[in-house]
Amino acid sequence: MASPDTSEYLFDLNDARRRAQELVNGLTPEQLLRRTNPVQWSIAECLAHLNLTAATVQGLMAKAIQSGREEKKVGRRAVFHRT
Repeated sequence: MASPDTSEYLFDLNDARRRAQELVNGLTPEQLLRRTNPVQWSIAECLAHLNLTAATVQGLMAKAIQSGREEKKVGRRAVFHRT
């Protein structure tokens, strides 16, 4: 179970995943893989990149949070503005 400090971040992450899924619902595999320009990424490539990046960042954040807890470091909670 997430701590109160991380539950809002988990909510935001899951909400971003839900919104991404809504954007691609109904697209065919061909649409997902199509490149409009040979030097640009397809929708599927963009989503794969975002997933890999998010997994890396989440791992780094989890380590930093754990380290902060172990060292009894506390600070003000970061504020993110939703758009």
